[in-house]
Amino acid sequence: MEPQHELVGLPCGAEGPHLTATLQPPGFMKGKPPAMRAVVDLHVANPLFSEIWLLYNATGDYPGIVTQIELRRASLRGAWIWTFSGSGFVQAVQLAPGADVMLRDVELMFTSESRVPAVYFADRVSIAGQSAAYWFGQQSLAVSRGEYSLRSPSLAQESKLDAAEKMPIEIEVQCMHPLAGEIDVQTNPSTACVL
Repeated sequence: MEPQHELVGLPCGAEGPHLTATLQPPGFMKGKPPAMRAVVDLHVANPLFSEIWLLYNATGDYPGIVTQIELRRASLRGAWIWTFSGSGFVQAVQLAPGADVMLRDVELMFTSESRVPAVYFADRVSIAGQSAAYWFGQQSLAVSRGEYSLRSPSLAQESKLDAAEKMPIEIEVQCMHPLAGEIDVQTNPSTACVL
């Protein structure tokens, strides 16, 4: 098994990207132990003059090696959801410069042993030295304005990479945003609140 590489970043400052997260009812839901999940709405703003990536469901780790990339969207004009899997797992949405978007129905997955997850903002996601969009012949799939539901996205494109090549993924994290601070998900699994 390949080693996991932890995503690290300083908390986002006032000048950088920011978000507000609202936990949707019924709150935290238990799955097969130790799995937990929650559905949140994320109001995300990118005040920068460059594209950034919003990364979630990394649960502290991201794949050092990627073997599959998926592109999904919930509607014809929906936001593109990237999924990178391999020696780990992470999902992402690209945000255009000056973006101000509401991402609804974002499903967060985490374990009861961990804290409620953080989301990360990254300047760049590349695979084998190429931008992630390159693998689908795209320059960018970033969203800039609007409201998008991420509920039940359909697979639009998929790229299974040759596992023998062990394609490295590089994520340049700009900052991170903890979603719930110190909420104890084990003892308070049905709390509904603004995170």
